[in-house]
Amino acid sequence: MTAPSTAWLGRPGVVCALGQGMDAVHAATLRGETAGMTARTGWLPGRSIVVGAAAGELDELPATLADGKAPPPHYHSRNNRLLMTAANQIADTLRAAIARHGATRVGIVLGTSTSGIGEASLAFRARQQDGAWPPDYDYRRQTLAAPATLLADWLGIAGPAYTLSTACTSGARALLSAKRLLDAGLCDAVICGGVDALCPLTINGFASIEAIAAGLSNPYSAHRDGINIGEAAALFLMQRERPQGAAVRLLGGGGSSDAWHMSAPDPTGQGAILAMRAALRDAGVAAADIGWINLHGTGTTHNDAMESHAVHAVFPQGVPCTTTKPLTGHTLAAAGALEAALCWAVLDPASDGALPPQRWDGEADPALPPLRLTAPGERLPAGRPRIVMSNSFAFGGNNTCLVLAQADDAPPADRAWPVGDWPVAELLPHTGAAVLLDAVLACDEETLRASATVRRHDAYGDDAGELPPWLGLELMAQAVGAWAGCQARRAGEPMQLGFLLGTRRYDCRVPAFTPGMALTITVERSFQDTAGMGVFLCEIHHGAECLAQARLNVYRPPDPGAFIHEPSPVDLA
Repeated sequence: MTAPSTAWLGRPGVVCALGQGMDAVHAATLRGETAGMTARTGWLPGRSIVVGAAAGELDELPATLADGKAPPPHYHSRNNRLLMTAANQIADTLRAAIARHGATRVGIVLGTSTSGIGEASLAFRARQQDGAWPPDYDYRRQTLAAPATLLADWLGIAGPAYTLSTACTSGARALLSAKRLLDAGLCDAVICGGVDALCPLTINGFASIEAIAAGLSNPYSAHRDGINIGEAAALFLMQRERPQGAAVRLLGGGGSSDAWHMSAPDPTGQGAILAMRAALRDAGVAAADIGWINLHGTGTTHNDAMESHAVHAVFPQGVPCTTTKPLTGHTLAAAGALEAALCWAVLDPASDGALPPQRWDGEADPALPPLRLTAPGERLPAGRPRIVMSNSFAFGGNNTCLVLAQADDAPPADRAWPVGDWPVAELLPHTGAAVLLDAVLACDEETLRASATVRRHDAYGDDAGELPPWLGLELMAQAVGAWAGCQARRAGEPMQLGFLLGTRRYDCRVPAFTPGMALTITVERSFQDTAGMGVFLCEIHHGAECLAQARLNVYRPPDPGAFIHEPSPVDLA
């Protein structure tokens, strides 16, 4: 694992169904408040649905922009008013950063999916009825760039400023993109977050795929029946240097795209698993370091099933989890940023670590792996670093995961496993001369490094004592087996038998392995599903020289005896 780069998040500006301002929103979250989720008519024909409209009066656009001129008409939209309501809460912080770093060193990265399409929908309707566009219609109102360009024009920012749209991961992706701007040295500070407004297009779109709940959403319940749509804006100032005042660290994040279906997630959760594991690696933490997960938890049949399997695969030991969408609605492109703000409040140094309670009927779906959903009064575990994770999953299989930590907390510096005390023969099903590895040098949740000295071997060698190139595959397979043995040993579980199914692109750069060669074998897990299939990236080195590389496909069946004696469950056609 690598040491995380530093990205500091100051107090966010927030508006959603729970209220306006971080203090009000956090207090309502801890109460499990659902008063902002109200049934309303007019969104769908002949039907009342629960939506999460933003609380209170929204701020108007500023009277003048940085150039002294009034905002042009196309900037006027509910989406931009939501954005300004959040931005005004932290306006002093934003202006101080611009004064400190300069307008060219401050960037803007936002996520949105609606932009001004709500107002544009009214124009479309008018054109359909009257055959002409209304006089005030301006296409620029609905462009995705509108939120970022409004902020840039208001604050006079000359650094990178753009909006991205990856559906329900947009807000989380904006934070990761902002961190990359810092890591690349392109900016010293980045205004980042997400914003989406209630509008007919998105609500009718979700209704068309029968994803809207009949009442309040009921995530992870056996009776869940869909989502509630909400609206929100959440805005952070992210900086490389630790700011004055309250701040939280964005340790890292990960993303993936499983491309399973246009709207449904991969039911096995593979994309989500990849994103969570990538986030852990990027943050330099282990699964055991996470004290709480803010789940995506939409309340749909497919999402909750997928996420349950994914979380169980990455956190088999269990971890406290909550989805806050019954309190806010699913705020789509704003959701990842809004829920990062809720994580921020949990990690705020002034907080006692209280966790939002899960709002649901308490009747878990027996078909799903159980999750440790939070009850009222739960807190982050005491006596350990406060580190949390936030999941966001979107249409098209777009997955994003963030890892955040309290300002002065970090994962344990020494996380080495005591592999020196574990004889390699006890980690493998092999015995005697069949064991080719000398020792395991290092291991963690994702990787293993082992040593091996090439020896004459009656089963493998030729008359000259040299061993053929394919011996490298056996060394790699044993290293993967030792990795699995280390995982079982650390968890206090018995070793389980696994099988090498095949390899992809075995590239061996020597004609033979010569006795006496001292080799180092490294393996890294790149994929593993809940059915026991896995893929490992493997390399063999002699000193600094890489002698062989391959991807090994492996399978750990639930019943090895049945797998050996019965037809394979794996379709090799």
